[in-house]
Amino acid sequence: MDILVSFCNVRLPGRPALALLEPNTSDCRVLQLPNEVPRRLSITGLAASAHYLYVALPGAPTDLSKLLVLDRADLRLLNYYHFRSVVDVHSLWVSGERLYVVSTGTDEVIELQMRGAEVLAETVFWRPEPGGPRADLYHLNAIYGWSGELLVAGFGKKTGEIWSLTRDGFVFNITRGEKIASGIPHPHSLIVINDTLAYCESGKMAVHAIDRAHVQHLPGYARGL
Repeated sequence: MDILVSFCNVRLPGRPALALLEPNTSDCRVLQLPNEVPRRLSITGLAASAHYLYVALPGAPTDLSKLLVLDRADLRLLNYYHFRSVVDVHSLWVSGERLYVVSTGTDEVIELQMRGAEVLAETVFWRPEPGGPRADLYHLNAIYGWSGELLVAGFGKKTGEIWSLTRDGFVFNITRGEKIASGIPHPHSLIVINDTLAYCESGKMAVHAIDRAHVQHLPGYARGL
């Protein structure tokens, strides 16, 4: 089974943005995206349904982000959607005809109501501080659906001028309104493996299971699972 890999911080036009990795042989095949897609392309979120591949494009730090909806079978471009409120998109999760989007630049999870590849509505679904400013104060960066509930990860409230000083990252169950893990240095990405939630503990160059009993150290600042 091939693994779909996305690339962020791509600075030169025409460099790869999506590729398929064959894990047994380590062969990597760059995917050719539709001509309508910009030549300089960074990707910070992927999600897939039975028929569609959703691709998040962050844009400049203060610009509104964009969404590609591709045909999963042949990567035809079906929709090139300009978000109305999402800034610095970081993660996507699809559930039925709803697509949940992490808007890192505004500390929000945004819900898109879909009909096929068409976006019908875009609304705010959750914020860590409902009355707080629309700014990157918690650095939300990952969303995941597990057993019918939505989980989100973030760095925790910013305590200084730079994010490297922040060490109280968290995993939060939006559905129940419960924090299920805290004190994580720079969590990124969420995934369930054998009924156990795992995440990147980027600040310690490791991958952790939620029970903290299992850890795998890595050679760099891991950001995706």
